[in-house]
Amino acid sequence: MHVDTILRTRNGFSNFGIWPRIPSDTNPQKWLANFTEEEYDHAIALLNAFVYFDDEHTNQLLRSAYHDISSRTDKDASPVFPTRASWAEYREGLIVTFPTGETPNPTDSGHLFARRARQRLGITESQLMMPEDAVASLAFGRRRPLMLIDDFAGSGDQFIKTWERNYPLLDGREYSMAGLANEGRLSSVVYCNAVSTSTAATRIAEVAPQVHLACAHLLAAEASVTHPECYLLPSDVRATIVDTIASASERAGIQENARYGYKELGLAIAFEHSVPDATIPLFWAETPGWTCLVKRR
Repeated sequence: MHVDTILRTRNGFSNFGIWPRIPSDTNPQKWLANFTEEEYDHAIALLNAFVYFDDEHTNQLLRSAYHDISSRTDKDASPVFPTRASWAEYREGLIVTFPTGETPNPTDSGHLFARRARQRLGITESQLMMPEDAVASLAFGRRRPLMLIDDFAGSGDQFIKTWERNYPLLDGREYSMAGLANEGRLSSVVYCNAVSTSTAATRIAEVAPQVHLACAHLLAAEASVTHPECYLLPSDVRATIVDTIASASERAGIQENARYGYKELGLAIAFEHSVPDATIPLFWAETPGWTCLVKRR
């Protein structure tokens, strides 16, 4: 596909609301100018593969993931919430928290999505808790359902670390969410997010089989631009795209061990509020001589 066609299509879709709105500080032409003539076809393919979710679309994905929980079925294909009353009871008893890094940071996306849970999903302020407070409430209180909410699950690392992390209680004990689940103190556990990779889904299922993953969009392994059968790229560039990423990344000053994103997931996605670690840095790197496509906020 010719570059002018791609740019016209993306801008047209954005203007009509078919495609998430292109951020005002994005300049695809300047980003394409980073590449050499030999790399240009690959750069156009990468641009065409790139997906940007603005806040409106992200909220829609989050709502979809949340409301799909109400139609869950168990292993015997029976509804988990057979009546409106059972769904209402679940909502009223729910504790909502979010995954955090080893050292929780005010800029963690979980804080943002906790607010969205209140604003968009009808979760009350009293139901929203920091992970340590959620663990304490469940350790000392009655058996209740737990939900962790976030924008994106890439490798699954952050969720698993939060799930297994021990939090100190006032009585001197330590508990993790995993420990609470193993003791039957949680009536159910859901990890609700807008977008997940199949890598995260598989890892979470292995480490925390008690957890139900609710996501609006599940990215297959073939969504990686480094996958030999990537469905986002034309077949004629798949075999050599890694070479272009490597050569352009070297020019952009991106370290060799970081060129394909976190855990080499090789994604081409961004949200208005952040760009995942799993997205290749060529899209967001800002170094001397390299113009980013999207800023990493």
